[in-house]
Amino acid sequence: QVLEYFKSNPEALQQAAAPMFEDKIVDFVLEMAKISEKPTTMEELVKVLQAEAEADEKPAEKKKAAPKKKTAAKKKAPAKKAAAKKDADADKGDD
Repeated sequence: QVLEYFKSNPEALQQAAAPMFEDKIVDFVLEMAKISEKPTTMEELVKVLQAEAEADEKPAEKKKAAPKKKTAAKKKAPAKKAAAKKDADADKGDD
């Protein structure tokens, strides 16, 4: 019955296989990682972790600035259309 269920439901088979693949990938990465012990103090460790956290926050700030530029560009486009309408209206008035 179990085999029939998985044969008839490929999505269920993928859900069951995913954790197994995940475990294999984690094991592979751990085998490939080079681990070395380094004596350190708690203060040094905290400084390193804070520096990494700050480095992770800086790219996020840059990403927030990008949408502002896009918004500004969108505001300029309708103004050009309005100016074009004024020119078109002026041309009609000359007829």
